[in-house]
Amino acid sequence: RLLIVDDEPHIRGGLQRGLKNEVDSIETAGDVNSALDLLESKEFDAIIADVRLPGDRDGMELVKIVAQRYPRITVIVITAHGTVEMAVEAMRQGAFDFITKPVDLDLIRQQVRRALEQGKLRAENHELRS
Repeated sequence: RLLIVDDEPHIRGGLQRGLKNEVDSIETAGDVNSALDLLESKEFDAIIADVRLPGDRDGMELVKIVAQRYPRITVIVITAHGTVEMAVEAMRQGAFDFITKPVDLDLIRQQVRRALEQGKLRAENHELRS
């Protein structure tokens, strides 16, 4: 299960169409608050989130919140305005990967598959430790 968070409807729709064969279900949100509402009501394995989002919270804050509240969810950050410093910060906050726009669909498919696999391994590890 995948959540796509981007303020541009055509980006959300394009990613949703391009990734429909990679995951069982895809939900989308246009801002952090909508994404958090979805996270409260549904379970997700991975999130693709843009850095620049409308409202009082951005994608970097979403990464931080997900890492704290939902540590089993893997987050891939995408942005059109990426810098090395921003990528390092995203990874430090808990992002799985940092991809610049325009997004290469083959790369994002590969990273989603890797993110989902990492999430499965994390869940299995947690179960074994319990």
